[in-house]
Amino acid sequence: MRRTGNRISVNAMSAISTKGRMHFMVFTENFDASVMCRFLDRLSSHFDRKIHLVVDRHSTHRSRAVRDWLADHPNQVELRFLPSHSPELNPDELVIADLKRNLRAAKRAPKWMRWRPRTFAASLPD
Repeated sequence: MRRTGNRISVNAMSAISTKGRMHFMVFTENFDASVMCRFLDRLSSHFDRKIHLVVDRHSTHRSRAVRDWLADHPNQVELRFLPSHSPELNPDELVIADLKRNLRAAKRAPKWMRWRPRTFAASLPD
């Protein structure tokens, strides 16, 4: 099968609510504190109660900018850290594995994705 050398790269973050609703954000820039804070802003706008977000110990999750954002929004979001080196406990790893499995069988990315703005965020319905 002939293939082009064109590749696109995207990153994704997701959160799953206790009711099983998945919230996610797809972005093309590097994952840093500004992206994390943007995700926290968007995620917190979906809920009326405080969010207890379980995250791994990525340096961005522990950065000063994220800590400052959390200090400015104490009643909206609280981070709970997973133990070090425990990807088997991280539900996001399951989402990534499922995505990779399904992308292998998928066709090339649609044309609109190649010029899409840097960030796309959505919530899947219940």
